[in-house]
Amino acid sequence: MKNYISLIFLFLLTFTATVYGDTIHYIDASSLRHNPNNKYFIEVLTKALKTSEPEFGKFKLSPIDTLISQERQLRELNKGNIDVFWTVSTPMREKVALPIKIPLIKGAYGLRVLVINKLDKSVFSMLNSQEGLAGKIAVLGKDWPDAAIFRANKLSINTEAPEYSLYNVIAKERGFYFPRAITEAWSELHSLENPQLTIDTHHLLQYPSAVYFFVAKDNKKLAERIEVGLNKMRRSGQLDALFYEYPLHQLSLAASNINNAKIYQLNNPLFVNSDEKVALKKAQNEVLRHLKGLSSN
Repeated sequence: MKNYISLIFLFLLTFTATVYGDTIHYIDASSLRHNPNNKYFIEVLTKALKTSEPEFGKFKLSPIDTLISQERQLRELNKGNIDVFWTVSTPMREKVALPIKIPLIKGAYGLRVLVINKLDKSVFSMLNSQEGLAGKIAVLGKDWPDAAIFRANKLSINTEAPEYSLYNVIAKERGFYFPRAITEAWSELHSLENPQLTIDTHHLLQYPSAVYFFVAKDNKKLAERIEVGLNKMRRSGQLDALFYEYPLHQLSLAASNINNAKIYQLNNPLFVNSDEKVALKKAQNEVLRHLKGLSSN
């Protein structure tokens, strides 16, 4: 199966390179992952490139719709098979690829709600401490930075299931939870339409987490172009507006209902820059204030 996926991936790369030539390639597996929120990052990237056209000229984006891991995307980036991708930043990722260090999603990937089996609702509602939560098991992707964060905070995890089947684990098993970003959970459940899944509204995990665009270390021209575009968007307020006005974010934030949730502050040992931590915490708290404003309307 892995060899089959690799052959498809290589075919798509060859085809797009042949047809489009010098374009910006990226992985888009939104439909395959049941993760429609990927479209948000594509929209940010498109607007950043469009905004930087006066300085850098025209562009063409070429999506490749295939399912590969985050670490595989890093390898393909450095091979020159793709040009840009977005992911949660870690020191290791920043060593092997070049990050454009402008947070894309206001630290929301460090604001995690718990997707659970509907039969576990009462069990999770009775938990009132991080120690109690540690008695349940978080399902996470094997190569996700969150796995190291959860281990460091003495929270039980399971990384055995493939990334694309994590929701299936929750639907079929008891005592597990799937921590999803506050901007992801409700829209993903809406996409999946699985009646066995629900979102616990009693607990919220908060920790520093930044999603950046990454390019290959030697692709400084593309990094500069994206940075110029993002800075223009940030200064004009366009980046914030896109975050709050993106339809799936609006759906998830409006449906969140977590104003009475207990917030667990987790340490992120992978995030060492104190200034970035402060900025992310400020952005996250702004999102939480926005949620309170929605509930009071």
